[in-house]
Amino acid sequence: MYRYIWLIPLLPLAGAALNGLLGRRWRFSERTIGSVAVGSVILALLLSFAAVASYGYGSAAVWPRAYVTSEDGWSSFTWIPGETSDITRGERDDHRPARFEVAWSYQLDALSAIFVLLITGVGLCIFIFAIGYMHGDAGFDLFFAYLGLFMFSMLVLVMSSNFVMMFVGWEGVGLCSYLLIGYYYDRHEAGDAARKAFLTNRLADGALMLGIFGIIAAFGTAEYYEVMRQASASAVEALGTWGVMSWIALGLFVGACGKSAQIPLFVWLPDAMAGPTPVSALIHAATMVTAGLYLLARANVIFLHSHTMMLVVAAIGAATALFAATIAITQTDIKKVLAYSTVSQLGLMFLACGVGAFAVAIFHVMTHAFFKALLFLGAGSVIHGMRHEQDLGRMGGLRKYMPYTHLSFLIGWLAICGVIPFGGFWEKAVIFWRAASTSGFPVGWLRWL
Repeated sequence: MYRYIWLIPLLPLAGAALNGLLGRRWRFSERTIGSVAVGSVILALLLSFAAVASYGYGSAAVWPRAYVTSEDGWSSFTWIPGETSDITRGERDDHRPARFEVAWSYQLDALSAIFVLLITGVGLCIFIFAIGYMHGDAGFDLFFAYLGLFMFSMLVLVMSSNFVMMFVGWEGVGLCSYLLIGYYYDRHEAGDAARKAFLTNRLADGALMLGIFGIIAAFGTAEYYEVMRQASASAVEALGTWGVMSWIALGLFVGACGKSAQIPLFVWLPDAMAGPTPVSALIHAATMVTAGLYLLARANVIFLHSHTMMLVVAAIGAATALFAATIAITQTDIKKVLAYSTVSQLGLMFLACGVGAFAVAIFHVMTHAFFKALLFLGAGSVIHGMRHEQDLGRMGGLRKYMPYTHLSFLIGWLAICGVIPFGGFWEKAVIFWRAASTSGFPVGWLRWL
């Protein structure tokens, strides 16, 4: 089944196209629109499970080698046909120019498998929740078209086999976030929040483009496998030096800071609460804000070859975690508390990457996706039950009226606090230990503190 991974992003796209292009023209009912949207995600989730299972455990399992659809030919194509070009770094064939081209192909490996299952799994819960939350909304069909397009873009981002194709999904996610955050376009604050998110991310994306250009110039290719293979043979750049690897890593890191809301580019994320609550859950849980973490993990070889950038990543992550958590203490809007909490947790993930614990960072991404989606959907349930009231000062004593929401919120709260035996305890304990014991740069105990 892993040979059919190219269908996974196409299914949400088909559902989005059906609802967006025909929903209003053919006057689809809310039941029909919801069935199309949720059905497409269910099929994508089932196909994701089957693909990952056959990739890792099937009779023709290819684990641990990455599977790329271009191996079969029929499920990928040459997207950007290239001409001969010279490369400034890496291997050459008798010093002759290399041919550069970009394929539209999907890659399945351990990293992309985790994100595909997270996006489709958590996304399905959010889609189902949105059917009830958006009931009666005039733009019901358009809303689910945006959600489907968002999921398609996110799946392209994490399943692509090269940096250029990844950038297409990256920009698609940025566009969809603008549309979803500004969904209530008749509200002044929603329009301002959407523009702030769009402009902040475009600023960061400019640096990401420079990083990708640097990769192409340095290695003569944009394919993940080939770039990492050549990068692993490069010399490690010591702390305080700025070589090619450090400059490339800097461009990638600034782009990641924009999507994952790190200092100083975190200002858009709390304002993103102006969108409907399902959008807040989708953006803050397993999807858009984790794209930066995915990029860091995908390019981990490049970062590990620059001690300077590893220190920068760790320092920015630690500062963001502390700064955002401090801001959250003063908030009275239930969704903004969770928004700053997300920024703080992302800071911990960046700290983990900065001390070389990439696997632990992805572990935190996975558990955070579930307990943060649980908290946001619980907040949505409270807001819905309070007739769209979001001020915490006007809430209290809701347990007897909303017992199931109380229980689910309590579980998510214990998990994010890192209480045994929830997953939050294990991941944060390892992050702190790695921060204190790192040998990549001095005074690691400061990051632990």
